[in-house]
Amino acid sequence: MKFLNFLKKRKKKEISEPKKEISFSEIPSYLEEKEKNNQDEKERIFILISEEIKNFNGNVKERIISVKEFDLNSKKAEDKLKAITEVGRKKYLEAIEEFLDNINNLEKEDFKKFFEKIDRLLVNFNKSSNKNYERATVLIGKEMSDLRETLKNFSKRLAEIFKENKKIIEICEEIDAIKERVNEFEKNKKNCERIKENIEDLKKKISELEKEKENTEKEIEKIKESKEYLENQKRKEKIISLEKDIENKINELQREIDFKALASFFHIFENSMQIVKSHKENFQNEFEKDNGKRILELLEESKLNNSFIENKIKEIRNKKEELFDCKQNIKKEEIEDLFSKIKNIKEDISELKNEIEKKEKLREKLKENNLEIEEAIKSDLRNLN
Repeated sequence: MKFLNFLKKRKKKEISEPKKEISFSEIPSYLEEKEKNNQDEKERIFILISEEIKNFNGNVKERIISVKEFDLNSKKAEDKLKAITEVGRKKYLEAIEEFLDNINNLEKEDFKKFFEKIDRLLVNFNKSSNKNYERATVLIGKEMSDLRETLKNFSKRLAEIFKENKKIIEICEEIDAIKERVNEFEKNKKNCERIKENIEDLKKKISELEKEKENTEKEIEKIKESKEYLENQKRKEKIISLEKDIENKINELQREIDFKALASFFHIFENSMQIVKSHKENFQNEFEKDNGKRILELLEESKLNNSFIENKIKEIRNKKEELFDCKQNIKKEEIEDLFSKIKNIKEDISELKNEIEKKEKLREKLKENNLEIEEAIKSDLRNLN
């Protein structure tokens, strides 16, 4: 009972009216006018359908009574067969009652949805009730056949109404399709405008951040010219120089120590030998741990110490004290926080630019989509001339 198939197969050139030119902005009012002109025809079709439903109600109820009143005991058949027939009759009648309720409570909306609902109700009814119909017709033949024929006639008559009014139905469907596209077009257009506003806001934020970054950089330059900053920089340079000097002196000390002689002297003493070995492999690191205390003790015990070694260790320790004092005098600079601030500003600007790029792509996509929608609307309007 797919009586809507003709809608799917229709040829659009069948809709013919005198051609009229309109601008894109006039489309909503044009569609409204078309709908208004078609309203009387729509009402007429709905009245026809309502009358058919009313007639169907009367006819089908008479057939239902006939089926209900049929006496199964009048048939010479096994009880099992009668029971199967009774179940089929009961369930089939329940399905018809439900179908009637659904048909009678259909809302009059746009044609396409209205027709689709009727079509769906008929198809679903046939699918769900077919087996029960076959069970019931085992013993109830004519009455069940008459009932089903009533349904077929109802479906056939609806199909005739739809076919007779094919042109107005197609026009209404075409108008609905255009309205849907126009709504989508307007929605995309508003989204494009909203995205454009968002992009402008983001650009404004970037401009503010750029200004803030520029002011911060000026502040940094001002600090760099201050006496306190310059003195602090000198202290930092001195620290670097001292650290390099200490490293060099430790290397000189390492070259002066005879590790082979030390190993020979302490080879039977495990703990002392471990100290010798670790200093030989990583002198800088081991020396830093105790400022040379352990290695100096081993040198003195083994009589391998000399004035150069003692003086070098003394120089290293003095340099380390000087380095410590110098580090204590280093002050935390405001400029460091400002550099961190600039870094954060740059990251924020980068994120905002990425966001703008994404929004621009989305905006372009919506514009492209609207161009496609516009062409589709033009095509649909040509079908309406």
